[in-house]
Amino acid sequence: MGDKKILEKLRKSNSETEVDQIAKYLLEISELIIKDYQQNKLKLPKNSENKIRNVLIEEYLIKKKSDYGISYWFDSEVPENWNKKEEKYDGRVDIRVLLPGFPEYPKYYFIECKRIDGEKYLNNQYVEKGINRFIIQKYSSRYGENIMWGFVIQKIDITQNVNLIQDIQNKHSNEYLHGKFCFVDKKNTSQRYKSVYNIQSKKLKLWHIFSDFSDIVE
Repeated sequence: MGDKKILEKLRKSNSETEVDQIAKYLLEISELIIKDYQQNKLKLPKNSENKIRNVLIEEYLIKKKSDYGISYWFDSEVPENWNKKEEKYDGRVDIRVLLPGFPEYPKYYFIECKRIDGEKYLNNQYVEKGINRFIIQKYSSRYGENIMWGFVIQKIDITQNVNLIQDIQNKHSNEYLHGKFCFVDKKNTSQRYKSVYNIQSKKLKLWHIFSDFSDIVE
């Protein structure tokens, strides 16, 4: 088994943040589910972002975390930003990552998931109903960092598509949404980028994971 090597790879260095560790875990899990589904001839539902997300959480992110030295907890569809005036929550985030050791004031990060097929509609959704929700603070970023997770459901050039997404956000009327995607690293068919946004007096860093699930969806 390669668990020891995996643990060493994911062990936090002095310069590695909690979000770095989470993002690397998502890259590893992306490759693991691709391998499992190809070996077992299984398929994820191409047209259901929520079902893909649910499988990833319940069958992989939670069940495999001890193999990767991860102590965080993952849950889904978490209500966010209580609106007292309207007596409702303003948002509902795809995945919340809870960190241990903060019983009174829980520390957590958010992962917003979106399907990607290289076409304009889903690229727009990635920007408008993904990135922008962090920019307008419909989803909070208490620690200045969060994650976007793109489920690539069509065989595309991910790098080229990232440029298309960048063009969409930089033409948006909300100038706070403007920013540059910077390549960070990749794991086989999955890639990681980061982008930094200036929101009034604060900076927001978003990590973008693009996982190529095109061979395991139907």
